[in-house]
Amino acid sequence: MISAGLVRKGRSPHLATWPVCAALVVSILRSPPAQATIQSASASPDTQAVVVLPPRCGAEAFSLGAFLDDLRVELAGRGPWCCTLGDPKDWPPPTASIRVELQVDSCVAGANQMRAFVFDPAHGLGLHREISLADVAETARPRALALIVAELIRALGQDAAASVLPKTTMAEVTKPLSPSPHTAEPKAVALAMEADFEVRSYPSRDTTTWGGRLGFTTGWRSLHIDLDAGGGLASKHVDLGEVRTRAATVGLTVGPRFKAGVVLIDLGLRADAGWAWVDGVAGSTGVRAGAGSDWVSSTGLRLSLEAPGNRRARPKIGLEGGTCIRGLSGEANGQAVVGIAGFYWLASVGLAFSRL
Repeated sequence: MISAGLVRKGRSPHLATWPVCAALVVSILRSPPAQATIQSASASPDTQAVVVLPPRCGAEAFSLGAFLDDLRVELAGRGPWCCTLGDPKDWPPPTASIRVELQVDSCVAGANQMRAFVFDPAHGLGLHREISLADVAETARPRALALIVAELIRALGQDAAASVLPKTTMAEVTKPLSPSPHTAEPKAVALAMEADFEVRSYPSRDTTTWGGRLGFTTGWRSLHIDLDAGGGLASKHVDLGEVRTRAATVGLTVGPRFKAGVVLIDLGLRADAGWAWVDGVAGSTGVRAGAGSDWVSSTGLRLSLEAPGNRRARPKIGLEGGTCIRGLSGEANGQAVVGIAGFYWLASVGLAFSRL
């Protein structure tokens, strides 16, 4: 022992070390216990905790788990304790936590537009930001969103004059998830434009029409509604000449929308109605050609697959099968040779343009 070098000859070394032991005991008694310190630090974790309320409709615009992990990393050591998931049934939280609410403009999977609201009730301050994820890869979206939210949280404590939302507005923002049990709050929808080239076949008339269609689609929760207009034409050469048919229709499709990986899947019940024309072209002078028109309608089931693309356009394909409710046929010598009637099948390929 080092203290042995300080002991005078003839004295017990244990007696020489008692002042050191006494000082050590006094020091321990004066310092707070480690356990007490830990308990004090964790006694009120919600005082400066970040409570996150995820999007209500559960759109898969980003991975919530990855977002929370990235936000914890961003706020570690430089901001409040992070993070706790809020309960929609008990919002806003009763504590003085920093509240973060995420909203998605469209409840469809893979939505590109988001809003982030950050509110500090202790000081009555709030910040918000519109966020576009259209140019961000899906795997990088949680990280990008975490950076923006962390920046807003730090800004609350650094600049009290930066884009403060009125208290009345923030009160509305923090209470949208407690609607009356008898009323359903409308969700944000997105509008996209679609352009398709389609081939439609009527086997009973041995007729194939070629045409196109332009439409708009919108989503609400997990549903989609499509409205389109288009047309097609077909012709058939016979011994007496040529018989042609044309049609212009308006269609409506309603059904569920799913996401499988990066592919968006639409299923729907479709109905369309419009007007069709049939006319003949005589092949010789002894043949009399005629013409006629009538309204047509059909109903069927449609499947559409939309793949990821660039910001402006995404490729998609569609398959459809159904039956005509009202049809029109073109005849030659009393025999139906072309027309819109009976069972049909359809295949289409096109582009879905950016949501408006």
